[in-house]
Amino acid sequence: MKSFFNQLFEYNLFMNTVLIRAITERNDLISDKSLEWMNHILNAHQIWNSRITRGQQAFGVWELHGLDDLAGINESNHQTSIAIIRDTELEKIIEYSNSKGHVFKNSVRDILFHVINHSTYHRGQIAVDFRQAGLEPLETDYDAYLDCLKEM
Repeated sequence: MKSFFNQLFEYNLFMNTVLIRAITERNDLISDKSLEWMNHILNAHQIWNSRITRGQQAFGVWELHGLDDLAGINESNHQTSIAIIRDTELEKIIEYSNSKGHVFKNSVRDILFHVINHSTYHRGQIAVDFRQAGLEPLETDYDAYLDCLKEM
């Protein structure tokens, strides 16, 4: 199971990296909404990591960062998630409060899966936004990632 999660987070890192590069290169054509979603993807990932590790939540859910900071945040999130996968029992139950103060309990496994699912969902919103801006959306789904790996 841990190897599968490592693979999912490699996918997440790769697709976020590709998308951050596209957003940076096309910044003059990208909507504010796409920038908000990209920041939200990274912020939420950091927040979920901090819930698992009991670390400091560094970002607000919708906090905006400079374009030059996105790649570093993405890499930091990835490294923390890989350490969580390596060092934490996936069935361990984590209790946390959401942004509205409601208390929840979930397994590390379920939280990690949520991070991947959440990121994929918002990358899909960015793809729609790209098309509405007249840009070709990136293929960021998992099978596109697997195809990229075959080509490397």
